[in-house]
Amino acid sequence: MPKGQKFRLTFFFDLATLTIAYSKVEPYHNILKGGEAMKKTLAATSLSLLFFVSPMQVALADTCSCASGGCSTVTTCPGSCYAYCSTSGGCVSGCGKGRKGAAKEVTFQVTNSNSEQLSSELTRISGREIVFTASEPDDLFSFDFKRAPVWEVFEELSKRGTVEIDGVDFCALQDLRSALLAGEKISLQFSMPADEMVSWLSFVSGFPLRIKSGNAQGHVRIALKEATLQDIVQALSKMGIEVAF
Repeated sequence: MPKGQKFRLTFFFDLATLTIAYSKVEPYHNILKGGEAMKKTLAATSLSLLFFVSPMQVALADTCSCASGGCSTVTTCPGSCYAYCSTSGGCVSGCGKGRKGAAKEVTFQVTNSNSEQLSSELTRISGREIVFTASEPDDLFSFDFKRAPVWEVFEELSKRGTVEIDGVDFCALQDLRSALLAGEKISLQFSMPADEMVSWLSFVSGFPLRIKSGNAQGHVRIALKEATLQDIVQALSKMGIEVAF
């Protein structure tokens, strides 16, 4: 079976054959009541049919990995993953979360909220899974943000504790953004829908990336070594996905 495909069970019932089989086993028994011999015959027939399979388009679990300098990372996810490595920014990997339209700016106000309440509110308004853990467990927070870049909100929170975004430590994402903005070449691997990949790159880099043309929903797999952000965009272009800044 080709890699990247699951399978589905397909049952082929020949009603005439089953009728004949039943007539030989229980000629005077109502099929709805089912004699013991008939039950055994049907069970054997059903088991034999389990061996008929046909491909279906459902993504298998996929693995993304990379290595650079003294770090390496690998992760296996159900069909959507990413991995970045750079000499100065370390290595980051994770599973795609389907965040295609996550907010770039947020407006919210909280008063005397604990870490859990703040995490819940940020998750709701940002479109990403946010876990904030205060340096002091009993701390309460009051914030008033109006049309603030979501990245800056996370930076403010990281000064007061730890922030995880879609399961990834925000500090690691900060290092990665610095590497991308400095034009540093990184190693990376993506396996996810094109629009999700571009959305993630836009979030991490800070550039307003968007798909200009091409199949935005198409699943793309890219593995590059020593690549800049521009190299990544060019690789997508070769796959028919035009990305505009």
